[in-house]
Amino acid sequence: MAKPVFSWEFKPLIMYKITILIFLLCSVSCQAQDDINNIVDVPAVVEADKQYADVYKPLDGTWKGIFLVKEDQRPGERPDNMQEVEVMLKYIKRAKTVNTIQVTQTYTSET
Repeated sequence: MAKPVFSWEFKPLIMYKITILIFLLCSVSCQAQDDINNIVDVPAVVEADKQYADVYKPLDGTWKGIFLVKEDQRPGERPDNMQEVEVMLKYIKRAKTVNTIQVTQTYTSET
């Protein structure tokens, strides 16, 4: 009988090395990400951002209205094409209104 190329006694060592490699890859790749939970420090504006200046300006003002809180009566029966406006509106209209909230909000854009 031929001796196996891959010995059982070395498998734990290989698995240990693979685990360390995966850990190192994850820790290196995760360090480059920005902290999305930091809402205090405003990022610096760069040249590429200037094309978006005042994009939210048309929303400035006081908004008043009624929020309708809907309850999905058939959560498992959502249509596949919910991105289509007519399908989405039909689906929302069919949902049961469980609460209404009077809302007044003043919005002021910063850029």
